[in-house]
Amino acid sequence: MSHRDKPIYTLLSSQGPATPTDPSDLNFQSQLAFELERRKLASDSSEGFAKMALGILKAHPRFSQTSRVCVARVVGQMRRLEVVDSVCEGSRVANTMPKGYACFISNASTLLNLEATHQRLFSDSSHILESFKEAGKPSQRSIRRLHTAGLRSGLCLPLRVSGRIAGFLFVNASAAGVFDGLSIEQVQPILLLRRVSESYLLESASLPDAAYRSHFGAQVSLSHGLYDAHSFKLALASAFSTAFHIPPDVRVSSEADLRFLHSDDNSAYAVARLVQGVWGISHPPARIGVRVSRWGQALRFAVESISGDEPVAFESGQAVALSHPLAGVASMFGFGLSITASGFALDMDYDEPEGPVDYSC
Repeated sequence: MSHRDKPIYTLLSSQGPATPTDPSDLNFQSQLAFELERRKLASDSSEGFAKMALGILKAHPRFSQTSRVCVARVVGQMRRLEVVDSVCEGSRVANTMPKGYACFISNASTLLNLEATHQRLFSDSSHILESFKEAGKPSQRSIRRLHTAGLRSGLCLPLRVSGRIAGFLFVNASAAGVFDGLSIEQVQPILLLRRVSESYLLESASLPDAAYRSHFGAQVSLSHGLYDAHSFKLALASAFSTAFHIPPDVRVSSEADLRFLHSDDNSAYAVARLVQGVWGISHPPARIGVRVSRWGQALRFAVESISGDEPVAFESGQAVALSHPLAGVASMFGFGLSITASGFALDMDYDEPEGPVDYSC
């Protein structure tokens, strides 16, 4: 039997959440309501959401074997996921994808096409890895990490905001087959948790803003592939042409032997938006230099404005004033932001492909 013929994922479909009638479901609903109210009163309600969800799920007899809860967001319009909050059960399971972990979604994946009523489950991570191995293909990075952490089965639910997929709720267990055979009635607590997770995404300010979706999403196709300096330069030129009436001269330099998965459009438009924020729409710099290099465990896109032959330096006060609003813009595209005296830099977690084909998420 071929790789394609093997059902490595199963789709469940249900409308929910419905009004619970099962005593365990009623208790789950009460506990969830209590914890949500407690979080509202807390000084920082953005922390510990996954830990709260895991504790309530484990108290439910039907989901007592749950070992991991993770909430991830879709970065901008990219096929890229970033973990917003994640927790694993005590010391028994290693958290191999903690908060801040990010990866690309394979172009062949069905993840971003899940309907609002769908839940995607897998029975055994070993089965998925064996299926890819038999087909001679590199396995999905997330499944490898889950398997390494000792997690065998899982359930994934899309989180929708304003009708679009904004993220996902992942629930995993150390044993195989934990979520197999769930009826519509039995999955109701998970559906309720999904609705709460959608609110959590909004509360944690993890969603891209409307300007990104309406302005950039309609103009660019944010696919990804291996980084190439020339194609990135072309994307930068296109982004600046959109951002300014008179686009600056663009120069790109790269550290040797860089090999990473990358969206030219996303990074280019992130640079363009930040340059707009620094220099204004009507006053673009004459030339822009971008240096791409490794920076610890991340990739750095260092941006420097050049006027004539001398760099334009930031005053310290100007850097402080710019840092807060521009950090929000950078986050929208999936980057961290650093502002120095000589310019600013965008940092993104390193995402290197394994094998000849991209099955990264």
